[in-house]
Amino acid sequence: MKLQAPLALPIDDAYRASVRLPSPGIEPGVHEICGTSTGQAIELERKDYQGKSTHLVSVLGRLGGAAGHSLHVHDVTLKGNFAGTNQDKQRSALIHVAGAIDAVTMERVHIADSGDGVKFGGSHEAKTDTVQIARNLTMREVTATRARRGLLVIQSGAENIRLEQINTWDMPEGAIDSEATGTELPGPRTIRIREAVLNTVSPDGRRPEWGVSLGGAGGGELALRDCELASVESDSGLWIRDAVDVRGTDCHFSSDRHGLQINKAVIDTVFSASSFAGKRLAAKISFHGSARPERIRFYRCEFTSDGAYCVTLDSALDVEFVDCIFNCRSTRVAVLVQNQMEGVQTGRIRFSGRCETNADVLVRAEARPGTTIESVSVGSNCVSKSKLLEKQGQVT
Repeated sequence: MKLQAPLALPIDDAYRASVRLPSPGIEPGVHEICGTSTGQAIELERKDYQGKSTHLVSVLGRLGGAAGHSLHVHDVTLKGNFAGTNQDKQRSALIHVAGAIDAVTMERVHIADSGDGVKFGGSHEAKTDTVQIARNLTMREVTATRARRGLLVIQSGAENIRLEQINTWDMPEGAIDSEATGTELPGPRTIRIREAVLNTVSPDGRRPEWGVSLGGAGGGELALRDCELASVESDSGLWIRDAVDVRGTDCHFSSDRHGLQINKAVIDTVFSASSFAGKRLAAKISFHGSARPERIRFYRCEFTSDGAYCVTLDSALDVEFVDCIFNCRSTRVAVLVQNQMEGVQTGRIRFSGRCETNADVLVRAEARPGTTIESVSVGSNCVSKSKLLEKQGQVT
């Protein structure tokens, strides 16, 4: 199959998709969707689908998946025309993979006027208890404008996702979202995001809380695993939850609320040479539900906030800051370490190398009555205006 721009495609009413894989008459193989440049467009027809989701290309596990099929999309604009419903509640995805497929490769592609640009995940068929994994999504030199739910949504059952040289504008619900749900499929695996500039603010000034959201549907096998961000910049925040082995280098996130939020079962996360800025908090690391973050590391990172604190750690375990800077614009204390959960192991918080702040106090540790913070240590090379560490309650 080959679709060549310029082209306007009708949508099949039965499956609400222009192209469905698998489909009678379309043999397995590499299917090409292309133009000669992003100045040429393949677009969905303009029609009111009364709130139903619509797709340019759809892969459905419940119809057998598309093992043996691959998509190569290049040198073209994919345009959704907001088909399906109004702009604010758009549910369409230009490319929707919910089942097995060999590969989806997108190079020199522009996505415009859609709900989700790409939605990528596996599927579980309850009747036969069959799991299908979606593998090998590559997006290189891809841009997106006015994707109302984001450029990319990653779902459970997705593996091996690579994004390089990505630029977005006007993303009112964020640019990249890990939307893992359910307990039948493993969490997303092996994600690489490199050289991305994610502008999300809309022309009317609306800004989402998160430019990038990463996480699974729970701990264990449901968690997102093995994710690397390098040279990623966003004018909105980063949220990580239910994830194992997330690594970031040269990442820069800024938000009206939290530059970085880490909660639930987040284990083995490391950021280096990165910055986080938030009007409320630069970073919030917290226990949530029945799970806590642990083994979190920051090397040579910078945190900036206008809020009551720069960084808060609530019932977290084994967190280390090395050679970090805490810029506090309106607070006396840079970092608040607290334990508000009885019976929850908390502590082993370390500040080493030359951590420094312009606040009066670098760290304040507060253990509420009935709780304990195991240890908070501050190295002798750390710097504050007057005091490195304050303690309240049972802090060992």
